[in-house]
Amino acid sequence: MQVHQDVFPAIVLVTTPEFPTPANELSAAPPTPGDGAYQVNTARVVVSNNRVLIVRDSNEGPVVVFSEDIDPLSYFKNPDRKGTSYLETSSGKKIAFVKDSACGCGSRLRSWSPYNYMSSVKDPG
Repeated sequence: MQVHQDVFPAIVLVTTPEFPTPANELSAAPPTPGDGAYQVNTARVVVSNNRVLIVRDSNEGPVVVFSEDIDPLSYFKNPDRKGTSYLETSSGKKIAFVKDSACGCGSRLRSWSPYNYMSSVKDPG
């Protein structure tokens, strides 16, 4: 997985495909108001070349609460770390996210890895 952006802690806004505001005009914090716009706080957002993951911490540990293919042409990574990034999924949902000013202290998302690889040790023999 080639990761383009990995933001923690993040404030995220997810909308339905029918939501009238274009992705580049959405605001995660404060959230763009309207029916069909949902805010997710203290999340980790990982954008790869073809997918977006939104992960939250729960009693059982980190849980992927949203995972969908993205339209790569809609993806905008704000060069300002504190600025809003946005994208659209293949199904038309719009997502805007921004780095939260909170530290995310105590969250297991800080050490969670989305990269799906395993370390190995050489045989001593």
